[in-house]
Amino acid sequence: MPSVLSYGGTDYFSQLSTGVPEYYQSASGLRIIEHYGAHVADWLLSGSCPTQAFEHGIGRGDKTLALLQHLQATNASFQYVGIDCSRPALEAFGARVKPNTNGLVRLIHGNANTYIGPKLAEEPGTVILVMLGGELGNEENPAAKLDEYWHMLPPGGKLLVGYHNLDVPADRLLTSYNDPGGVTAMFILNALTVLKDTFGGDIDPSKFGYHVRLEPDGRIVMSARSLIAQRVAVGSTINQTLDLEVDELIRISTSWKWRRDDFRHMATQAGFRQDFCFSDKENLTYLVGLTKSQAA
Repeated sequence: MPSVLSYGGTDYFSQLSTGVPEYYQSASGLRIIEHYGAHVADWLLSGSCPTQAFEHGIGRGDKTLALLQHLQATNASFQYVGIDCSRPALEAFGARVKPNTNGLVRLIHGNANTYIGPKLAEEPGTVILVMLGGELGNEENPAAKLDEYWHMLPPGGKLLVGYHNLDVPADRLLTSYNDPGGVTAMFILNALTVLKDTFGGDIDPSKFGYHVRLEPDGRIVMSARSLIAQRVAVGSTINQTLDLEVDELIRISTSWKWRRDDFRHMATQAGFRQDFCFSDKENLTYLVGLTKSQAA
């Protein structure tokens, strides 16, 4: 099931990012930008003009606002395009963006994977894809996605990517996706409600629980667990029926984690040069700058 469905129609992710202490990912990423933002802004603006940045999933936008402040402080000209599937999140973020003279900020409601396409290779100047949270980690095949981005970007194109450290103790890592207050569970299981509201069918979200596990390959897998034996029908264009046993899982979201050297190797294999790698003091989260090499 597409993980993007979890974001629809609610502010659960905002609650998760700001009100759940076990979910360290957002706060640690923000600390990196607050500390290294001036360096990141200089790197983003170091290519040929004009500079155009496209962010894949703004969410609450705390990290984006911090980055924009550093970009605006340079007095360089840039265009920043933020894309998110949650309209409430975009509207809330838009109300927080301060007008400025040197940077144009545009907000687009939609799926970033649909908006960001091969046309980027034809854009003038420096083109940058920005993923400050765990968006790359939410991909089914992150290595293949990096390869896709390499082909999308023009020569000299850049990726600014945040990701989370696999070497965090497993119990802390799992608790960050299974908080005692159940906010993560509500966020993930919201996908069932959005699926029903969007496509119709016979789905009762109350008949599902939440399940999370850490796979040996470094993935956190979040699923809906069937509480009873049941038949689930999804209407409209999907037109699919599932017969579920008790405790059978429907995978909703994946979040890959990497060790520092493993991520760098994956990026290099895709044809990117890693220009920097910053982390918070606890090494919970990394922010890396990647530049497209001339040949993959």
